[in-house]
Amino acid sequence: MYLSKIRVRNYKSFRDSGDIEFKPGINIVVGQNNSGKTSLLEALGFKFEYNPHKSINLSSNNSFFNQSNLIEYAVFFSPVELSKSHIPYLPYPINGVLNTATEAFNLILEKGLNVYFSTDGKEVSSKSLSYKLYEEQVGKVLRITKNTLGYYSPDSSGSHLNNGTDHLFNWREIKEIVEGTYRFNAERLNLGKCLHGKHRILNTNASNLAEVLQNTYLENFDLYEEFINYVRLVIPSIKWVDSINVEEKPNNILQTTISKFQEIRIWRVEKSSRNEDSTVLLSESGTGISQILAILYVVVTSEKPRTIIIDEPNSFLHPSASKKLIQILNKFPQHQYFISTHSPEILSTAKASTITMLKCEDGETKVESINPTQTNDLRKTLDEIGVRFSDVFFAENILWVEGPTEEKAFPLILEKAGKILDVTILPLVHTDDFREKKKAGKHAKLAFEIYKRLSEGNALTPPFVAVILDKEDAGEQELKELEKLGEGKLKFIPQRMYENYLIDFPAITEVLNEEILEESEKVSVKQVEEWVEEKRQAMFLSKKDTGKEVLDFTDWLKQFHAAELLESLFSELSNKTVEYRKTTHSVELTKWLLENKPEQLKELQDFLVSIIEVG
Repeated sequence: MYLSKIRVRNYKSFRDSGDIEFKPGINIVVGQNNSGKTSLLEALGFKFEYNPHKSINLSSNNSFFNQSNLIEYAVFFSPVELSKSHIPYLPYPINGVLNTATEAFNLILEKGLNVYFSTDGKEVSSKSLSYKLYEEQVGKVLRITKNTLGYYSPDSSGSHLNNGTDHLFNWREIKEIVEGTYRFNAERLNLGKCLHGKHRILNTNASNLAEVLQNTYLENFDLYEEFINYVRLVIPSIKWVDSINVEEKPNNILQTTISKFQEIRIWRVEKSSRNEDSTVLLSESGTGISQILAILYVVVTSEKPRTIIIDEPNSFLHPSASKKLIQILNKFPQHQYFISTHSPEILSTAKASTITMLKCEDGETKVESINPTQTNDLRKTLDEIGVRFSDVFFAENILWVEGPTEEKAFPLILEKAGKILDVTILPLVHTDDFREKKKAGKHAKLAFEIYKRLSEGNALTPPFVAVILDKEDAGEQELKELEKLGEGKLKFIPQRMYENYLIDFPAITEVLNEEILEESEKVSVKQVEEWVEEKRQAMFLSKKDTGKEVLDFTDWLKQFHAAELLESLFSELSNKTVEYRKTTHSVELTKWLLENKPEQLKELQDFLVSIIEVG
């Protein structure tokens, strides 16, 4: 038995969600801020207030707006569960969908049954549920609605119609889902203290946590110890948790009895040390601790399958703790979980049964169901190119660049352009895979296919705008062949490589001197200029670089191997005390130029902006 479908209409940002299907295990709800994730969880938790949808789309059908919220649910019962339940009346065949009541009976016992119920109004409770029953078969729907159709009893002789509703279905199991659903919001829970009691079942608002911890400790120590071990996995600083007795004396003359409470305390050392000075009350502990205690208590100790809803666990847990929590939930698949998140770490850790993506368009939440196998395929693809899942999740567009230096520097250049561009810049790992050399040429087509796969047909993956590479020593013909192979997605920066834009004598002097400790050993702008000119002349004499006898300095700046020159310059002028590090020094040179000589990077800036805007 599990919650198999929901349809949300006329509630907050939901005009009409359509049927959203769920399965046992972990069901993930993803979406950006203000996309409707919390509203959906409110509906799933059967706890919501009257709040009708207000459409900003004048063309929408507003016929039911400003009326009651309408939320429909479906609970799936397997054949085994149905055989143990009590169904005194089964659907009577309608319109020839099922020829006989016996066929209806056999179909339900063979395939199971979705029992639908709906609710509208300001507050939901199991006592005021109205409901519908659906049996779906071969694309047709046999609907039986309360007080409109009859019901067939297989125990009676003939086709007996019963128009009453008292014996429609045993709602005991439905009530267990409605009344036993736990929803944990992204907020601080005041769970540190409660009155004495004898219960071991946690209230759905977790208000009796201190009570159930104490009783479980006394009645089933092995189970309690298992619970503590899982808590320690998520938050290693917690060594033990217990509940202590507290008495509060009357605080006024009208109160004559002493109130007895139980209060939770957290041990930061092993309890065997008996060092109670190292304990703190739960009420004085971090926000995530009370959430974890309540969540794991339900998960570990519940004798019956539960519905557990967790809103943005990453908002009250460290990323590593969030991952540990999800790993633990995977160990208890008897429960059904609904988890909203914008965390790629959670999505990549959860073995999700379903993924529901929400997007807000013109003030209305749109729902898209995603096949969980897509995330597995995406993860494998990203592994092939050495990129983390978290790098691409929820990016609007992706621009792949030569390496980590460009990953850091290009955003600075684009920011200086004064435009807000929805693009995430990520580094390639194996740039040689894109170059038509003897060893790497055979990989170029495969490399493009991998990156192309990331931009097609996957709702989780944003399209990539382009792949931007250095020209290196590639000839014009080779560059044309690669651009053709890239189907318009492969671009080369105007100069030989990014470092060619960074050859500026004052900038180099400033960045190099920051690394030289001794004041007497710092270099001047003239020293840097003379050193560069000497190397330039030596390159022409050897004809290793361009093969030309004479080359204008400006043209030379665009064509020589600037990264190698900077490595030699830093080493020689610092007497080998400073090593040029591209990801550090190239970025520092970029910052200096943007601050002092932005015109030097204007060509590259315009190149990047044009690619992103067109893409």
